[in-house]
Amino acid sequence: MGISEKAAYLKGLVEGSNLGFNESQQKVVDALLHLIQDMATAVTDIDSDVDTLFENVDDICDELDDIEEDLDCLFGEEP
Repeated sequence: MGISEKAAYLKGLVEGSNLGFNESQQKVVDALLHLIQDMATAVTDIDSDVDTLFENVDDICDELDDIEEDLDCLFGEEP
């Protein structure tokens, strides 16, 4: 279960439980649940961005290796 699913589960758990909160307490709990969902979404987005960055860095490293081999061949050095 991912972080977004855990946040949704927690929200459902609180909403499905009769915890007996008064109106102001319920507002605080609702705000906290909303914050947790927003944070889960942000973390998921960051994870996706980091994965993309790692893929791009790997691609750049491969291209640099190819350039290095080409330069070595151009200047008569063995790869």
